[in-house]
Amino acid sequence: MDIETLATKIRRRFHTTRADVEWMWSTQHERREGWVDLYQQSWSDPHRGVLLRCLEQLGPHESLLELGCNAGPNLIAISKGLSAVPARMHGIDLNAPAVEAARGYFERAGWRHISVERGLLPEAAAPIGDRSWDAVIAIAHLMHLAPGAFEQTLAHAQRIARRHLIIMDLHQFKQFQGARPVSLRRSPMERWRRDWWSCFRPHADWEIDIQEMPPDANLADIGDINALVVARRRRSRA
Repeated sequence: MDIETLATKIRRRFHTTRADVEWMWSTQHERREGWVDLYQQSWSDPHRGVLLRCLEQLGPHESLLELGCNAGPNLIAISKGLSAVPARMHGIDLNAPAVEAARGYFERAGWRHISVERGLLPEAAAPIGDRSWDAVIAIAHLMHLAPGAFEQTLAHAQRIARRHLIIMDLHQFKQFQGARPVSLRRSPMERWRRDWWSCFRPHADWEIDIQEMPPDANLADIGDINALVVARRRRSRA
């Protein structure tokens, strides 16, 4: 193995560039047999129940956009479990087999209110109109975006969301809360752990609430989601 090939393997192992993250998620199905099906079947996992309760508390939404929808487990959970299902839902994901699996599920279920597309963030979000979706959700997705792509994607999410932005992610609850600009530190499971207070601090349009995930849905011990971040757009003053 030559030095360049070895360097690429090491870099991809630790996802140190945006290109490496994109490579990982566009080819994940090739390295983990049955990954797409398992992900889709996880629609009843406890953290999706937290998402449903959050959406119920925030009130009905006419439309909902998911960034990083994978094979659609969150959209499935919402369609099955929410008392007032949004009339229009859309998901974006990079992995082609996952997107096709989502489309197949929704077609078999007869759910015409949901559409999905294969797209790379932040580019796929750029054409979407300002405040064109009532709610934007990103569940265990933004932690995988490298610096640069993360900031652009979050900016698009804030621009697109009319009322609410709901994020489940890794949050620095103690070390840097409210003390520094965005803190980018790697978790043991090769994900980005951020200070979400700082991520939203420059944006006065949003009222932010950050809660620790309940014990049955807190995956911090494996380097996964530990926080529910709910951003409410402030009403414009007349």
